[in-house]
Amino acid sequence: MEVIRVKELTEVFEELEKRYGSKWYEHVHVDVSTDIDGTIRAVVTPIIFKVPKIKQLIIEEHSSELTLKRKDEHLQKTLTTPENLEEKLKEYENPRVHVTISEDEMKAYVTIIPGFEREVPTVEELMKILIESGVVYGIKKDVLEKILEEKLTYQQVVVAEGVEPTPPVDAMIDYKFNTLRDSTSFDEFPTCDEGQVLAEKIPPKDGEPGKTVTGKELPSQKGKDFDIRKYAGENTKVVDNKIIATIKGQPYVDDNGVVHVRNVLVIGERDLEKSQKIDFPGTIIITCNVDGAFKITAGKDLNVNGVVSGSVRIKAGGDVYIRGGFFGRGKGANSYRWKCYCAVRYRRFSDCEKGCECARLHNEL
Repeated sequence: MEVIRVKELTEVFEELEKRYGSKWYEHVHVDVSTDIDGTIRAVVTPIIFKVPKIKQLIIEEHSSELTLKRKDEHLQKTLTTPENLEEKLKEYENPRVHVTISEDEMKAYVTIIPGFEREVPTVEELMKILIESGVVYGIKKDVLEKILEEKLTYQQVVVAEGVEPTPPVDAMIDYKFNTLRDSTSFDEFPTCDEGQVLAEKIPPKDGEPGKTVTGKELPSQKGKDFDIRKYAGENTKVVDNKIIATIKGQPYVDDNGVVHVRNVLVIGERDLEKSQKIDFPGTIIITCNVDGAFKITAGKDLNVNGVVSGSVRIKAGGDVYIRGGFFGRGKGANSYRWKCYCAVRYRRFSDCEKGCECARLHNEL
């Protein structure tokens, strides 16, 4: 047995004539196949029986018609006659298409073996072969056209791809105010009115199912949901998946993402470095000294746990408590709507003595 490997089928016949003569089919049997890489392989087997020898065997052994018939049948199968060769050649006149589907069924490939008379099939023929092979989804017609245009033969080409399921989107909270605790300016410091929407739940979105090239549906996951009421904190309420302020004040978010509204704004020394303008609708508590050209507006009370000095402008809707006293230097200003409580002598301003620092500063203001 011999094996001939060539690229073109015509080379097989040229090699057979070279080795066995023009009537090679009387001497050998040829079985032609194509490897996966497109190489044509011809397996050449010598013919074992010859007619004269058969006749001699019939005479010497026995003249059974059954035995002769069986040997004739074997010869018919073994001998490659011109008629058989013609049929074999017809098999290779037109291109052959091998379809391969990946193990996960997400891709389909075609390999085209060109024929003698026609190198490549038509787009319609390729589509038909793919469908007959079980490829019914994601077929790329533009790729099929490219294969024919560029005559891409003897190579695997991806001609169909499935679609993976899209991931789901979990529900989330959309905060409607600046939740950064380290604000760069009090002009950006969040405040809210009663009835203002502070946060809203964005509903979850389920993922979209996918599909393989063979048409199988790939299930998707559902988005995770939550109860927005667990994110509504102090001085808030939930209406139609929205967190709403129930008072006028400062909204903020704690470490657990819960929304609160407080009517007290606490300011430290580092906070005063951010801006000289402080405006808050509720009560303001300042835990340090206030010195400089500050403008402080409190909707309710103002409580300063230190000294107020410099050209500080104060406006309050309620009372003002100054624990360390005033040092206005003749530059300060105030609104007369509030009552001043001087902590220097722990008495109200109206009860302060004439020489009290609080009384002196008030006259200067």
